[in-house]
Amino acid sequence: MLSRKTSLVIAIVILVVFAGLVYTTVEKSTGAISTNVALSTGYLKVENNTKPIYFITNNTSYIEFNMTVLTTASQIYVYDISPLNNTSYVWTNLTSLGKQNYELLNITNGTTVTVNLTLNQAAVEKMAPFDPFTHSGIYVVKIIVISSQGDATGFGFGLAKSSYP
Repeated sequence: MLSRKTSLVIAIVILVVFAGLVYTTVEKSTGAISTNVALSTGYLKVENNTKPIYFITNNTSYIEFNMTVLTTASQIYVYDISPLNNTSYVWTNLTSLGKQNYELLNITNGTTVTVNLTLNQAAVEKMAPFDPFTHSGIYVVKIIVISSQGDATGFGFGLAKSSYP
């Protein structure tokens, strides 16, 4: 068991590193991200229309976005690598894609898929509000797409709690 001071120091170091990564990610992000990976087993490319940052409130229950999948595979898995709300003592996921936190989709090449990302209301209420001066309060959401042929790609965006209801 770690002492309280050691735990606090570790938590602060992790928070500083995470804040630096988030700041860099948000500063370099664009709204239209296109990522592709070509492997010998097939091809997978995902084009999405996500915004760099989604501003949410305590009343926001989900975020919906579209993605067009170009692939030689017949199925894809969509995973949410969601951020943790680390502003409280209980770390909980802010977002999910359902009970198993993934979706299995049967697709054909060029299919446009609508994804509903559910927000954990209890975790959103505990989020720190976005500070436009320091850019703090941004939580990075990563979406990973894996084809049934083993190809993978992903994209991400930020969640920020609005100070205004």
